[in-house]
Amino acid sequence: MFTANAYRHPAAIVALVALLFALPIPANTHAGDKEKKASTVIRVAPSPPVINDEARLSELAARRARVAEKIGATGILILFSTEPRVY
Repeated sequence: MFTANAYRHPAAIVALVALLFALPIPANTHAGDKEKKASTVIRVAPSPPVINDEARLSELAARRARVAEKIGATGILILFSTEPRVY
C-alpha cells in the first residue's frame, strides 16, 4: 500500500527542478567589461513641430467636429484627465 510519504520525495524533486528552470540565468555577461551599453529604453523626444495658432485652432476644431459626428446627437463622451507632467 502506498502512502502520501511515498510521493513526497519525487514531488519535491520535480518542484526543485521546476524552480531551477524558472530562475533567470544571465547570458553573455562579462565581468571585465567596464563599458556599459547605452540603454535603448529611454529615448530623447524630438522637438515639437512648429505650427502657428491659426492652423492649430483649425485642426482642433476639425478634430472636435469629427468626434461630435462619431458620438451623434444622443451620445455622451466622458474624458478623464490628470495633471500634466513634464518629463
